[in-house]
Amino acid sequence: MCEVDPDADLMKETKFPDTVNDSISFITKLDPSESEVSDPIVEWGDAEDHIRTLSAAIKLASAVDDVSPDLKSYLSIGTMKHPSNGGYFLARTSIH
Repeated sequence: MCEVDPDADLMKETKFPDTVNDSISFITKLDPSESEVSDPIVEWGDAEDHIRTLSAAIKLASAVDDVSPDLKSYLSIGTMKHPSNGGYFLARTSIH
């Protein structure tokens, strides 16, 4: 049996304000070798180097570049810390 902590729901905007309404978010667990810091979600071009060099960011950049490098201008990226599961990489874009 498992009980889910309501405060651990990544889609709960009051607890995790970086997962906002009217957006599409890509959230993936950080590699265990990567730090579990919380960084603000910022435009791709404004992200710190340590965010853009995370393995998830590198893989996403490669996939986006295969389609159109201009798509990065629509993405915001950063990290977030989950209370029980550690660090996550987040990429988000508005649907409007």
